[in-house]
Amino acid sequence: MRRTSPPWRIALLIACLALLALPLSSAFAHPLDQSAVVASPTTSLTIRSGPGTHYDAIGRVSARTPLPVLGRSTDSAWLLVNFGPGTENWVAGWLCEIEGDLNTVPVVGEAAPPAAPPPVAGSTVTATTTVNLRYRSAPDFDATLLGTIPVSTTLVVQGRNELSTWVLITYAGKTGWVYTVFTDLSGDLSTVPVPSAVDVASAPAPAAPAAAPVSAAPAVPYTATITGIGPNARAIYQRGQQLGNNPHRFSKIGDCEAESPYFLIAFDDQFFYLGDYIYLHEVIWDFAGSFSRIGYAAKGGYVVNALLDPTWADPSVCWRGETPLECELRSYKPAIALIMVRTYPKESTTWAEDYYAGVSRIVDIAASRGVIPVLSTVPYLHGGGHTEMNEAIRRVAAEKQVPLWDFWQTTSQLPNQGVELNISHLTVPADFGSAVFLEDRMHYGMVRRNLEALEVLHAVKHQAMQ
Repeated sequence: MRRTSPPWRIALLIACLALLALPLSSAFAHPLDQSAVVASPTTSLTIRSGPGTHYDAIGRVSARTPLPVLGRSTDSAWLLVNFGPGTENWVAGWLCEIEGDLNTVPVVGEAAPPAAPPPVAGSTVTATTTVNLRYRSAPDFDATLLGTIPVSTTLVVQGRNELSTWVLITYAGKTGWVYTVFTDLSGDLSTVPVPSAVDVASAPAPAAPAAAPVSAAPAVPYTATITGIGPNARAIYQRGQQLGNNPHRFSKIGDCEAESPYFLIAFDDQFFYLGDYIYLHEVIWDFAGSFSRIGYAAKGGYVVNALLDPTWADPSVCWRGETPLECELRSYKPAIALIMVRTYPKESTTWAEDYYAGVSRIVDIAASRGVIPVLSTVPYLHGGGHTEMNEAIRRVAAEKQVPLWDFWQTTSQLPNQGVELNISHLTVPADFGSAVFLEDRMHYGMVRRNLEALEVLHAVKHQAMQ
């Protein structure tokens, strides 16, 4: 017989909740429980003290973080959001996905901006690129690409769009637009005019153009060994779209190497340098939020069998009887799964076949849910077994006709085969900059894995998801 709480307990619970709401009401101009609108940043986003780029930057928030919206600017370009009790600050609304009706949120914070010295005649506003940055013929991501501006290049701002999300600059003899999120602005952007299309078209080129920009096309071929992105991968993707999978998400599947703080997380944290691989920036943009996410199928100790065993699943999130793999694919609904799974070789003569069967099962589950499974071979293991595992991984990829990322081909050529001397973890630079793609870092296993993971995502996106 189902038990029900007596009326006095229900009344007590309601009273407690009411008391808890009182300090929130005093801390917020608009109580959290009155906000039915939520903003989720589409990329790692600057938090500001007021509604505009001229206000102080006081921190950053990760992509996909749900933020209750407490207020907005008149044009809804800036949102006052809640970061926790007593913490209200502003983020750019145009860089967020909005759930709910933004028109129901009150307009707040329209007081005059902080006092600033009056602009000096002839003074300029500049934008310094924080990444190798593309510039375009119009303030739109679909506009014609004019080239790429190297990181740390300072440019004079000639104009801006109405929301100040794009600024007009001239580089290498071409006048075009750059996205302000990836620049450090100096000066009062509100003093810069909003030009018309005619003004932009007739803007004169500078007399002494800067050096030619870095090419936006791949400067080198893929460094990763990638095969198997064919008709079956495209069919899996199409099935996933019918099932509602998100084309801008991927999941990491595996053990400690998938959970590692040095694997991919830096791309969401904006701590990376692409160098010759600037063309991969579109992947960082397209899959923002997935790089820093540690899902329900990435954890130290998650050998192949653990991923298929419900007893390893997180009971606070996963359904009863659901495996960690099934839980991750159901709850996150990614388009791609980057899979590198291992096991512990056993004395049993059948362990390699058992491992093969487990990898096969993982691929079948992902494919049935419309998630493209990208199988990665494993690097050297001090305890042995990597040869048998890699043979099984290649065998499954060929039989199932799914993408194969043969990471062994890379690590086997690196010093100490790309792993630490005493443990089977990929090597990491001393400064932990595993997403800085400079030549003197390419002998580290994790640097190569981060680069190749971007290449894999780029290849799958363009060959299976178009």
